[in-house]
Amino acid sequence: MRFKILYEHLTAQNEITPRQFGVLLTLHQCGTLTLTDLARHIRVDRSTLGEMIGRMEERSLITKGINENDRRSAEVSLALSGKNALLELVSGVSQLQTVLLAPLATEDRPHFMRCMKLIAEPGIERG
Repeated sequence: MRFKILYEHLTAQNEITPRQFGVLLTLHQCGTLTLTDLARHIRVDRSTLGEMIGRMEERSLITKGINENDRRSAEVSLALSGKNALLELVSGVSQLQTVLLAPLATEDRPHFMRCMKLIAEPGIERG
């Protein structure tokens, strides 16, 4: 719960959830993606993503269309208003990361983030 309260406080809003922020950021970084690819990128199941995408499309944060390579699947893109919303949130999310990592010594933070990535991405090689 602490995370959600900090997120809402530091981003000065409660309309775009942390998961929706993840969608916006991923689409900004990767460009247009199929729903399957987006679900894999943000680590969420397709049914949850479908509901979230519907709400985000209604608010014009993203655009959804037919995948020209496979007309059975949909693809999503970042809409201009979604890009603007993302840019407004970045500073607050950066502050949130600073607050969450504050208990760790500065030199330990990169190692901690690498460990978290290993946990979040179990399929990557551990070398």
